[in-house]
Amino acid sequence: MTVEKLKFLHDQRPFQPFTIHTADGESVLVKHPEFLMRTVGGRTIHVHSGRGDEAQIIDLLLVTKVSFGRETNGKHGKQGKAGRN
Repeated sequence: MTVEKLKFLHDQRPFQPFTIHTADGESVLVKHPEFLMRTVGGRTIHVHSGRGDEAQIIDLLLVTKVSFGRETNGKHGKQGKAGRN
C-alpha cells in the first residue's frame, strides 16, 4: 500500500472504517480516524484498537489488502491468510 492511498482512506469524510490485512495474515480494524497515526516518513502506521493501550505497528510495505463493508468485521489479530491486492 502506498502512503498516498492510506492518506486518502484516513482523510475520507465521513470516515468509513476499514480493515488492513498484512502479509503474515494479520487483520487490523481501523474503527475511527483518531485510532490511526502515520509516522512523519509515512511508511509506518500505528493503529490503536480502542481497548486500553493495545496498538499495532504496521509497515505499509507489508499491507496486502484493505477491506470495507462486510469484510470489516471488528475482529483483531490473526484471521487466516489475506489475499493480495
